[in-house]
Amino acid sequence: LHVYAVEGGVLAFTKNNAPVTLLDGSSLKPRWSLRPDSKRIAWDASGRRFLLLDLSAKDATAVSAYDVADGHRVWCASLDQHQASGDPVATTFLDGGDVVAALPDGDAKKGRVALTRLAAGTGKKVWSRTYATVARADYLGPLTTDLVLAGGSEEFRLAEQTADGKGGPAITALSAADGKPAWTWDADAGSVVHV
Repeated sequence: LHVYAVEGGVLAFTKNNAPVTLLDGSSLKPRWSLRPDSKRIAWDASGRRFLLLDLSAKDATAVSAYDVADGHRVWCASLDQHQASGDPVATTFLDGGDVVAALPDGDAKKGRVALTRLAAGTGKKVWSRTYATVARADYLGPLTTDLVLAGGSEEFRLAEQTADGKGGPAITALSAADGKPAWTWDADAGSVVHV
């Protein structure tokens, strides 16, 4: 069971492709429920918005924003990137409600990740860029009001450190306005970085 506290309630779901239900914060009675379109999903929530990504190794990624109050879909955007099971996927909300999504750009093993900023009210692309300097981009989040931090690997990968690891760019701070890199931090050879 996955639960996540949001404004006015608790989002709950049990597994991929199972209904996502908002439980009322006072009574825990269901207020609304929706079923994802795909078998694999990623999600995020902030304030009054719930974000759902329908993931597929073959199809474009659908990103939908829902109003937490009533479950109404506010917008849906299609991103060109695909996401196979085990590939990186991350999202973050920026001040003002815009969303940034990180997905593999082509073969995830080649280390290229696409970041796309979507407008809060419409889901339209504000910018989209591809990077080779954000490792797997398993972490994505605001660093300041002007910068987004992208990079690192999942925590369980820390146990996979090997002496023959190539090192190199692992974390990059990006301009929230246009996605241009502000700075990059390189990891030493043989290390794995978790943010």
